Amino acid sequence: MENPAPRYVDLMTDSGFKAVFGEPRNKRVLIDLLNIVLPPERTVSDIEYSTTELPGLTFTNKNVRLDLRCTDSGGRQFVVEMQSYRQEYFFRRCVEYAAKVYDSGSARGAGQRYEIPPVYFVGILGTGVNGFDRSGPEWTGRYISEYTFREKITGEVPDETIFTIFVELDRFTKSW
Repeated sequence: MENPAPRYVDLMTDSGFKAVFGEPRNKRVLIDLLNIVLPPERTVSDIEYSTTELPGLTFTNKNVRLDLRCTDSGGRQFVVEMQSYRQEYFFRRCVEYAAKVYDSGSARGAGQRYEIPPVYFVGILGTGVNGFDRSGPEWTGRYISEYTFREKITGEVPDETIFTIFVELDRFTKSW
């Protein structure tokens, strides 16, 4: 007997993820997702989809192709990536992608424009991130983690720049 075609889109694949969240007519679904994972004071009301191709800065740098990239009405940039399996150096790759998008907001000229909108990198992970220890009691029941530039002792965040948020789907359990 043949295997029937699946009835639903698999969001854990690049094509399925982009078909749902990357389709402009479904942008309300992406806005809802962002508002669930972002801190409450960072509500998104509308987005515009942006190019997902980031050129390398030199001949030796590689080009980057993002899963999704969008900008909200306040100018904040969002990069949303789906990663189904653990990958070595994934955290570093996320930092690289967010930094390239952040850098694309700067401009040359009189006064050197540094009013760069913040970048939020949202990684939706099927199996967590290599190198992170989630075994401590502070991780019980948590499936979202946030990283940014902060002062080490006080935790002060001097300015909105780059934020990295991971949603670890394998940590989410639903009891029926």
